[in-house]
Amino acid sequence: MCGAEIYKINILQAMKMAKHAWNSVSSNTIKHCWAHTKVISINGNFSIEETHSEIEEGLRNLQAIGALSSSNTISLENHYSIHRRD
Repeated sequence: MCGAEIYKINILQAMKMAKHAWNSVSSNTIKHCWAHTKVISINGNFSIEETHSEIEEGLRNLQAIGALSSSNTISLENHYSIHRRD
């Protein structure tokens, strides 16, 4: 698509474009983005368990300052199939 044509898309086309764009992002790109934020530590020894612990710690911190309520959270494991991208 070019120029003015980009404004002539429907929601399904936009979703397909977003999916294509997301699938084009490498896991290294995501890793480097997170490393630049310094929100979580990124090291060469990636571990699902360690990352899960860091996320849970962050959620506890958000709850402690009142930015997150346990009444409005969901468990991803119960609602989505999570796949690792290597």
